[in-house]
Amino acid sequence: MLILVLAIIAGLIAAFLVHRTLRAPVKTSGIKIVFASRDIPYGAAISRDNLREVDWPWTQSDIPVGAFTSLADAMKPEGMQRVALVEIAKNTPLLNQNLSRPGQKASLSATLNENMKAVSVRVDDVRGVGGFIMPGDHVDVTTTFKQDSKSYTDTILQNIRVLAIDQINKDRPETAQVVKSVTLEVNTEDAQKIHLAQGSGGIIALVLRNPNDSAVEKVGRLNIGDLVPEVASGPQAQQDDDQGRRRDPYISDPRNSRSTRIRVFRGGDRNAEIWSGGVKEK
Repeated sequence: MLILVLAIIAGLIAAFLVHRTLRAPVKTSGIKIVFASRDIPYGAAISRDNLREVDWPWTQSDIPVGAFTSLADAMKPEGMQRVALVEIAKNTPLLNQNLSRPGQKASLSATLNENMKAVSVRVDDVRGVGGFIMPGDHVDVTTTFKQDSKSYTDTILQNIRVLAIDQINKDRPETAQVVKSVTLEVNTEDAQKIHLAQGSGGIIALVLRNPNDSAVEKVGRLNIGDLVPEVASGPQAQQDDDQGRRRDPYISDPRNSRSTRIRVFRGGDRNAEIWSGGVKEK
């Protein structure tokens, strides 16, 4: 009986302590952060009506980059309207990088970082990674071209931010979109590289990157010989051709050159059927 009474008393004490802890006021750092008080669509004006200040419980070093610490700070300069460059969800921090500059419209140019340019690349369902490239992704840019009757592929740009697909730049579509063009954020020199590759008849393709992968790899030029080494080695190719002639009497025997014969291989059968004049030879 005594044990039961002690267990009840211990349970009551524990419940009281939990209740007291839950009702205790939350300690704050004295810092306030501006949050969206409701969903703010792309292109919508930023005003005091869709913002609110929230107590920030952590230290100042934990404040998100670009956050505003007061409504007055978010409204500066007074009289200069700013608009959302992305959809801002309710109860999320308002960040400077997600807003246009004062007096600027919600256009593609407003999303460009300092000293960067926008350039568009023509793609299809293959060169556009099946339509899975979305605004905000990062890609590598490759070009394939012919020189002296040989094909080459180079990676000309790496880790490039996607600004838009076709005319879509305000958000990420929920499903893959097969588009005709992808707009990239590049510097002036990189824009020249893309225009040169397109102007010289090169085929440009995009390679989608892992969002956590920002490394720039050291890559070299590839040609058909890197895929099939025998193609690049002339002597070896000639040797294989000679061996093939020795194995096939219908090629190596001059007497057979007077009539046209066709060798037919079916499936994985290495023994060829010989047809001459539309008739199968035995």
